[in-house]
Amino acid sequence: MGLEIEVTSHSLLAGIKRGDEVSWVRFHNTYRPLVWMLGDRFRLQPVEKDELLQQVMNDFFNAQDTFTYDPSKGSFRGYLYTAVRNRITAMMRLREREMRRDVHPENEEDFDYTVGSQGLAGAQWDQKEAWDRAWRIHIVTQAREEIKSLLEPKVIQIFDQWYEQGEDPKEIAKRFSISLATFYNHKRLVLETLKTCIQNMEEYQ
Repeated sequence: MGLEIEVTSHSLLAGIKRGDEVSWVRFHNTYRPLVWMLGDRFRLQPVEKDELLQQVMNDFFNAQDTFTYDPSKGSFRGYLYTAVRNRITAMMRLREREMRRDVHPENEEDFDYTVGSQGLAGAQWDQKEAWDRAWRIHIVTQAREEIKSLLEPKVIQIFDQWYEQGEDPKEIAKRFSISLATFYNHKRLVLETLKTCIQNMEEYQ
């Protein structure tokens, strides 16, 4: 099955580089949930997570004249990881500094605020698997949205009844007036389409 992803990271970045407003909106809507997931891991408040997203987008905006995305030198996933990591590290460094100031305000200037491997930021970002898990959830979520434009709504609904609600296949087949064989055909179609979408997204991102 040959499927094409409507908007790839490469095309989004190209649009951003041109100053295309639609690309900015798509970038925001596409990657906001991912950035928020990382913000949740660090217990950021909603306003802080929005600030994080804005800072990451500003970084891309400020670098649009000089930044060139070269897939041969690394994936967009890696580029975005670096941008988010740097911003969260800065936020954690500021948080650590404020905590130390509150505890020892008289000696505030004597502290070394470099965040090492045991610091608030370093200790978290040493575990890159947190990003990998969040990215996987992000890709699957995007693929779930993508297949809505590729498959009939009824097929998606039947699949969701089984996958999300855990209903018995026989009950689902009865409710939708289809045979059990048809249910399993729909299930296989959705899973295969999801797999293809995920593979394509991983390739382009």
